[in-house]
Amino acid sequence: MRGDLKSAVARAGLIIGALTGASILPACSSDAPVGPLSVNPSGPPPPPATSIVVSGGDSQTAETGSGVASAPAVRVLDGAGIGVAGVRVQFAVISGGGSIENSTLTTNTGGVASAGTWTLGIAGPQTLRATANGVGSVDFTATATPTSGGGGGAYAIELRYNPGSTPTTAQGVAFSQAKSQWESVIGGDLLDTFVDRSVGTCTSPTAINETVDDLVIFVTLETIDGAGGVLGSAGPCVIRSGSLLPLIGQMRLDIADLANLEASGSLNEVIAHEMGHVLGVGSLWSVLGLLADPMPSTPPPPPLPDPHFIGPLTLAAFDSIGGSGYSGAKAPVEDTGGPGTLNSHWRETVLVTELMTGWINPGSNPLSIVSVQSLADMGYTVNTSAAQSFSGPGSSLIIPAPGMRPRLQMVDDVWIVPLEVVEPSGRQVGLIVR
Repeated sequence: MRGDLKSAVARAGLIIGALTGASILPACSSDAPVGPLSVNPSGPPPPPATSIVVSGGDSQTAETGSGVASAPAVRVLDGAGIGVAGVRVQFAVISGGGSIENSTLTTNTGGVASAGTWTLGIAGPQTLRATANGVGSVDFTATATPTSGGGGGAYAIELRYNPGSTPTTAQGVAFSQAKSQWESVIGGDLLDTFVDRSVGTCTSPTAINETVDDLVIFVTLETIDGAGGVLGSAGPCVIRSGSLLPLIGQMRLDIADLANLEASGSLNEVIAHEMGHVLGVGSLWSVLGLLADPMPSTPPPPPLPDPHFIGPLTLAAFDSIGGSGYSGAKAPVEDTGGPGTLNSHWRETVLVTELMTGWINPGSNPLSIVSVQSLADMGYTVNTSAAQSFSGPGSSLIIPAPGMRPRLQMVDDVWIVPLEVVEPSGRQVGLIVR
């Protein structure tokens, strides 16, 4: 009987000992006391990974700028076709632009790694590659179809604050309100465009490698020249081929002036004004062939040039607010003020309190139908009902009453840099030096 027990223990010991991490009674053939035997909990090393295969998410279709329905996934296998855990897999977009949610991860216990959302780029074929270290790679394909209207929604401005430029609550509200105002004015979406530009483009602190819906603006709050000089500057630096409308731009404001602007009630209008320049108001007029008879930075002998904006919708808008009897060239553009003010704003002596003249005046500075229709002449689809009520041209200059905020010149506030022209695939096809 005792021999049968020894035999049973021996058999059990062999079975239990096969379980990782178990403590067992070893088989024995004597009556000596026995103790637990520790077994290596890690067990034998797993077989090496030998192949990578598509697990799901291949051959899909979605609109440009949209994610495919199923996440691309791979499975890493050993020689027996069993999934291998802990293998590093990298996903990278090879063609078509777009982006991937998870670029680097490791396989799970079943040997599977999922890339998450694959957002497609420009219309046409797309390729995504998954590579497993020391194993191999597989490709996923997709087809991006054009969206109705170009980008699939309302016009959208994205603000990105550069490091060290976090706005205060009041400043953040002013930026948000300016963004909403211009988005309400522009009534149509633009073509989504892939942008692949280096660090420093439009003050970006990182490389830009993404599909842009409509407009990205990098915001910098920094010291420029101290209080009372240049309040800020703004403009585009990457524009679309064909339409030449902005993709990437920048706004910079002098931190030495921000508190005074806020205290005087001018902060919202200054920020809205600068954002208008990023959209192309004043900054792209000459590029688009809409500025006639510009004034040189050093005025010539008389007769002096008479700079004016020649877009037909803008001329009709100017006449509609009382400009039909104006004797000069229409619509009048600023002919004084130096670089950054000259040729890039509505003429202050005519439109006076309009938001996009070169001066912010006491009281209200509305965004008039003239500025709204200038965007239409530039190529935007606009919502004319978003124009603010505005009195006609020819009114006298406003003299600040006691206690009112001062009249502020927007000194040198149009940011003039070479414009990189990119096609929808992201390839640079031109450089406009101004």
